[in-house]
Amino acid sequence: MTAGSLTPYRSVIHTAPTSEPITTAEAKLHLRVTHSRDNDYIDALIKSAREQVEEMTARSLMAQTWYLYRDRWPDGDRIRLPHAPVTSVTSIKYTDTAETQTTVTAGDYALDANATPPEIVLDYGKSWPSASLWPKSPIEVIYVTGYASAAAVPARLKSAMYLLISEAYEFREPKVTGTIVATVRSVNDLVGPYVVEWF
Repeated sequence: MTAGSLTPYRSVIHTAPTSEPITTAEAKLHLRVTHSRDNDYIDALIKSAREQVEEMTARSLMAQTWYLYRDRWPDGDRIRLPHAPVTSVTSIKYTDTAETQTTVTAGDYALDANATPPEIVLDYGKSWPSASLWPKSPIEVIYVTGYASAAAVPARLKSAMYLLISEAYEFREPKVTGTIVATVRSVNDLVGPYVVEWF
């Protein structure tokens, strides 16, 4: 669920992770690489594997900040967030037809980080602002996602990363279809229990 004329929201990463769930040394140990010639390449594979697992699961493995833009307020009392786990909501802002941006009072809502997907829920007796909204992505939600540390990332998700790293490092040329299917199936099996379903 990203930008598009038929979707009421889009999400954009604002601050990317500054570290990875797997270190270069850990990846090299797994790959049985003892030299340093491929360090940069292995680092790139680590990043790529993390991003692939995050895309498959809608989970942020390391701390990162996201902006969620919406065209309108939800019909109900909650805003679903497209990434988990969510550690905090920085702000909710909206722009009216006069192009004035206003911040929603933080006490008017709370984060339900245990919901799947995570949700921002209006406090009892509160409602979303009634001002007429600017037509272009008027609602902006800034929130922080990611596990507390590399050690907190579930083992199955790290195992999926190791599998992707190993495959990419070993097979630098196109592979036969059977190998691709087997790898995809194995990765899907590992990440399956952690996929965040939106609907």
